[in-house]
Amino acid sequence: VDAKQPTSGNQLQGFVQDEKGNAVEGVKWRISGQEEFTHGIWQRILKLGWPSDWSLSDKNGQFLISIPENTRYDIQFEKVGFAPQFLYRISSNPSKITVVISKGIPISGTITSNIDGKLEPIQGTTVDLRLPSEDLWYQTQTRTDQYGKYTFYVTPNNSLSPEEPYRLWQVVYAGKMVQVDIKGQESIVGVDFEVSVKSSILP
Repeated sequence: VDAKQPTSGNQLQGFVQDEKGNAVEGVKWRISGQEEFTHGIWQRILKLGWPSDWSLSDKNGQFLISIPENTRYDIQFEKVGFAPQFLYRISSNPSKITVVISKGIPISGTITSNIDGKLEPIQGTTVDLRLPSEDLWYQTQTRTDQYGKYTFYVTPNNSLSPEEPYRLWQVVYAGKMVQVDIKGQESIVGVDFEVSVKSSILP
């Protein structure tokens, strides 16, 4: 879409496919940002908060969005078993688009507790994944297994959008945040967190 040109309002018809071209049903999607063409330029419309409700693609992988005239949206997509996908500055011209979601690149690590110098895995604890944005950040969670291990699947940072500022994935646990820069297709391992615990015996 020409960044300098206004757009006409219409309905956008989208189709979500996997890497083999198969339609993917039940992909969650939501609008996460908005721009409007005003006084000859595109301006981002910042809001206090976007609705957290997600919509779903149908059995044909189809989703429909009504986009007003002179408006562009950012859109987030996610489905269990796939890496999240993002579209930026999308208008209703063209009126049809295809979104390809992939298995993605794994980010994995281990959560342990250090009890008096002895490391023990923490099972069933929640780990967060975030991707900063100008408006609604992408956020998801997972839980550790019996060995304290967790895994997220993501897209490379440099493939998100040529128009977007370069942003890093963030893995967050217990108030600590690690930024992860993914440029290729290699998995990222060893994003670990350790919680220190000291035991004491009361008199």
